Amino acid sequence: FTTLLDEIATLPPAYKTGYSSLDSFVGFTPGAISLIAGRPSHGKTTLLFNLLLQMSNLYKDESFYFFTYEEPVKNLSIKLLNRLTATDLSGYYGDYKDLHTNYEFLKAYIKGRRTDVKEIEAGKEILKELVDSQRIRIIDRNYSVEELSSLLAYTTQKEKIGGVFIDYIQRMRTERRTQDKRTEIAHISDQVLQIAKETGLPIILGAQLNRATTVTNKGSKPALENLKEAGNLEEDANIVLSVYNESREKEETEDGESYKGKTEVELEIKALKNREGEVNQSAKLTFDKWTGVIKDSSSGSSYFK
Repeated sequence: FTTLLDEIATLPPAYKTGYSSLDSFVGFTPGAISLIAGRPSHGKTTLLFNLLLQMSNLYKDESFYFFTYEEPVKNLSIKLLNRLTATDLSGYYGDYKDLHTNYEFLKAYIKGRRTDVKEIEAGKEILKELVDSQRIRIIDRNYSVEELSSLLAYTTQKEKIGGVFIDYIQRMRTERRTQDKRTEIAHISDQVLQIAKETGLPIILGAQLNRATTVTNKGSKPALENLKEAGNLEEDANIVLSVYNESREKEETEDGESYKGKTEVELEIKALKNREGEVNQSAKLTFDKWTGVIKDSSSGSSYFK
């Protein structure tokens, strides 16, 4: 029993998210899976890379990996730069009158080898430091879950890793032959859980909620049963956080204000499952659609501006 107590005493604390409103009821436990689940276009990926930046700033002596199965590194890097620039750049568009977003302007800015916008240059410096110091690593190679297991087992022996983000699990593949998509995801989920246990890493998975749910329950908020068609994800996860963006489901706020043209909207992050805390706790975060910045609604706080 004494040995057991000694082992318990060595358990590391859960990692903070970098958002005070979330940190009040959840944390990312080493050796476990945390699931960030959302419907298409609700901000799941944006929340994941905001968490990546928040945590990399909070734990500066550790590396954070982001495996993207949805888009190339160069596309995600532009979004990270936009997030780190954290500025409405429309006033700089000038000759680019056909552009309608920061994202498109940043691509044109970099393609033109421009260096004249101080806000962008400041964002580039932050991104450069994060990448060059290897505090964040963005990888778009389509690793199978078996390859990922070998890679992380090796990497954890060579460096101090703070966490692994995977966007998103339904796009991951396995080398094992499975009966159908459901059993495939169940196998992948189980393998990812084993990776977390064996490496002691917190693994934060993005998961897309079933598209059928968005059609049959238009406007309803996510519920835990929405993941039932996604293999064993719910069962294997230590925490399931849902991302709900009301502006993607409704045309107006409860006060009758139109969402059309609103730059900032609210994201509701809710703990649908929480093995180490209270379930159904929620937080409201502010999402700037123009810059990709997600911050605490109450304090307005966020690292990197």
